[in-house]
Amino acid sequence: MAYQELTFPERWNEAERFVDWHVKQGRGDKIAIYSQDQEITYQQVLENVNRTGNAFRSLGLGMEDRIFLLAFDCPEFVYVFFGGMKIGAVPIPINTMLMPNDYLYILNDSRAKAVVVSKELLPGILEIRDELLYLKEILVIDGP
Repeated sequence: MAYQELTFPERWNEAERFVDWHVKQGRGDKIAIYSQDQEITYQQVLENVNRTGNAFRSLGLGMEDRIFLLAFDCPEFVYVFFGGMKIGAVPIPINTMLMPNDYLYILNDSRAKAVVVSKELLPGILEIRDELLYLKEILVIDGP
């Protein structure tokens, strides 16, 4: 039986494969996301993913930092998920049906430094805020 040697690139980032690749393939002007009355192109996704990653960096987030993502299905979910991956952070998408005690456990267990939350779900995070051991930032989608 012949064995084939596996080789891996020195650097691999899934965000680049799922986001940048489509633009490099010439799909930049094609629709990537339909959301309510919005049509968002692959180029716009790429720009917003990069903007989000840079925003995370400006907050001091980086390689292996956990980002707790508590958001409804929306374009910002995509931007946060891939923007976090792009800077080497670890996005943790959370089921929106969980309760504050569940958030508390996951946030402390994962040592998440940031929460990105849909504004409608913010009260559940604020309820446990004083018990969060590692959290440094709360970022609200469609909010202050």
